[in-house]
Amino acid sequence: MEKKDANKRFDGLKQEYESKGWLASHKEISKYICPNRGCFNGIPNDGKMIDHKVILDATGISANETLASGIASTLTSEAHPFFRIGLQDRELAEFRTVRPYLSAVQDIIYSILSRSNFYGAGHSMYEELGGFATGAVGQFEDYYTVTRFQNFTVGEFYLGVDIRGKVDKFAREYQQTVEQVVKDFGIDNVSIETQNKYNNKNLDQYITIRHLIIPNTERISGKIDNRNMGWRSYKWEVSNQDEKYLSVSGFEEFPIHAPRWGVVGTSSVYGKGPGWKALGDVKMLQVLQKDKLLALAKLNDPPVRTNGRDRPNTLPGGINFNIQDGSLAPLYQINPDIQAIENTIFKTQQKIDSHFYKDLFLMMVNDDRSGVTAREVAERHEEKLIQCGPFIHKIKDEFLDPSINRTYNIALRAGKLPPPPEEIQGMELKIEYISVLAQAQKMVGTTAIEQHTRFVGTIAAIKPEVLDIINWDKAAVRYGEMVGSDDIIRSKEEIAEIRQAAQKAAEQAQMQQAVGNAVQGAKVLSDTPVGQNSALDALMGTGGQS
Repeated sequence: MEKKDANKRFDGLKQEYESKGWLASHKEISKYICPNRGCFNGIPNDGKMIDHKVILDATGISANETLASGIASTLTSEAHPFFRIGLQDRELAEFRTVRPYLSAVQDIIYSILSRSNFYGAGHSMYEELGGFATGAVGQFEDYYTVTRFQNFTVGEFYLGVDIRGKVDKFAREYQQTVEQVVKDFGIDNVSIETQNKYNNKNLDQYITIRHLIIPNTERISGKIDNRNMGWRSYKWEVSNQDEKYLSVSGFEEFPIHAPRWGVVGTSSVYGKGPGWKALGDVKMLQVLQKDKLLALAKLNDPPVRTNGRDRPNTLPGGINFNIQDGSLAPLYQINPDIQAIENTIFKTQQKIDSHFYKDLFLMMVNDDRSGVTAREVAERHEEKLIQCGPFIHKIKDEFLDPSINRTYNIALRAGKLPPPPEEIQGMELKIEYISVLAQAQKMVGTTAIEQHTRFVGTIAAIKPEVLDIINWDKAAVRYGEMVGSDDIIRSKEEIAEIRQAAQKAAEQAQMQQAVGNAVQGAKVLSDTPVGQNSALDALMGTGGQS
């Protein structure tokens, strides 16, 4: 692709972001909720001081940070397993040769993620996701750690989607020093202008670079090289007008994971979430706090009037001279209802916390007991977990699934994984999430099973045949899947073998009982005397004759 076409694609993605209001909205959210995030007009906010003339109450900032910490600790905790590798066919996954392979792959992926910066990058991205409702993390191959992750902030990147609404295009404009550019791409690949700056020791001057990743529509099937992969990657200097790229490479999988909180339709590129909903309340909260401070200031130091010509000294202990008739009085009396203002502030803070699900995540993060269970979370926050469902699904679908899948593929290409057994060669692996938050969300559905089976059990006391309407095996399996204990469920073959053995044992016991009864009867008969007009005499027809 010629560089003019690359610039055209880049400008199209950028215009989509800027012309449809996303840029303006993200600036507002950055100002009030994420003051240290965002990169607008090429200026990052990561070292920016919070403007306390604007932010008088940090409830919105705190709520978003709690949301990010809550998701990180309950959905992708480094301290506890949050996923396991399996197959769609549960019975096949339990085969003697398959289960060790799945366990080994799972352990290797955990080890790679732990050595990389996955958990830190995820936490940072969750904060962007809560505030701007759109996050972006790049996942690249790394010689030392197999894979590494790189965070991006809103304003410095632009996204594009395919016909299914899935993000498949990425554009980023960023800056590097002359020294970094030369070290990254090599002196021969940079522009003449940059080479001159490097040779003249102007190493700390900044160079603006564009990076574009798009699907490779010209891919030749069967051909293997870095320009014939699933996605093309182009990097170039903005100031360089010739056709020279800094680099042209490719990726087998799309390397950008961009979860979005909520999107409307397949044409929506960026998301809308808690930060969008809370922005009005956060801005109103600043006004309320300012009004409260102003009222208190007027109570403590009201404006005064005097008949004197000199300006009165209203400082504590101040002395005033030449005040005619000694008259010095407040200009007007105020009686603000501070309690009413504080109540309004408190209710507004609660609304903001609710937008960010703060009570749900705060309970799970700060619980000082041995550990909050998924059952308790489900029981106490069932309604909120239902509301969380769509965004949890988005995080899994647009961040966790691609991260784990790409880690697997990178490890496979690097020779880090054992060969799969013959039984599952060519089969797709299944990722199942087992974190506290994922299990709590599943357990919301267990209430229906419990209520139904309890009701049927109550009726069974009067009408026992009603038990036949429920498939008890299916109910037990589904309940185990919901509570995360399905790994202890036996396969159908094992269950059949156990039941056949139990039935055989019952038949043998019944047969033994029948034989025992016959033997006992024979013994009784053998011990019964004859010739005494007994029932045995009648049976034998002896009539009491010996």
